[in-house]
Amino acid sequence: MADSMSSYPNLYVSHKIKNGIMEKDEIDEIQNFFNEKQFNKQISKEDLKDLSLEFIDKDLLISMFNEMIVQDYQSNISKYGYLSEGEYRKDDLANGYKYQISVIPFRTGILYVYIDIISENGKYLSDLIDNNKATSKQTEMYNNIQKISKYIVENQLFDISEKFPSLNQIDDYKRLFKLLKTYDSNTEWNE
Repeated sequence: MADSMSSYPNLYVSHKIKNGIMEKDEIDEIQNFFNEKQFNKQISKEDLKDLSLEFIDKDLLISMFNEMIVQDYQSNISKYGYLSEGEYRKDDLANGYKYQISVIPFRTGILYVYIDIISENGKYLSDLIDNNKATSKQTEMYNNIQKISKYIVENQLFDISEKFPSLNQIDDYKRLFKLLKTYDSNTEWNE
């Protein structure tokens, strides 16, 4: 059976250390700071003067917060608002591989989609590409998967098989399109 896993965003950051501070700990510090302050209006650098940051740019943090605070919450909720943060789904192993899809949703839409193929021996297609060990067929699949991911984010759609008619006729991609479609059906995923 296919599975899904949800996690908090801070589990997706690295364990880099800068000036004795771990990146993950900085994310936790930002979360605690905002929970304590409970800002309910736009903020400025002055509001963040007590927050010391090594990895995250304060201007970016201010911009992201201010963009969120001015939006009308109800009118901007995406149809994918039910997705948990950092959700991923995998299909069953078949023909020696399985697909894995990672999605980072935002209440106003899908921010990021990452699709990879995992072989039965645990190797990832993306690693083969990065290490220049992919065959021409694997490289072609990887490039098509990148196009599909980009299309999803740009168009905010998961049920897209008809948008790729030449790929929809190939068994390797039929499985992928079927797994992608589960995001539109709000399918409950269990391990």
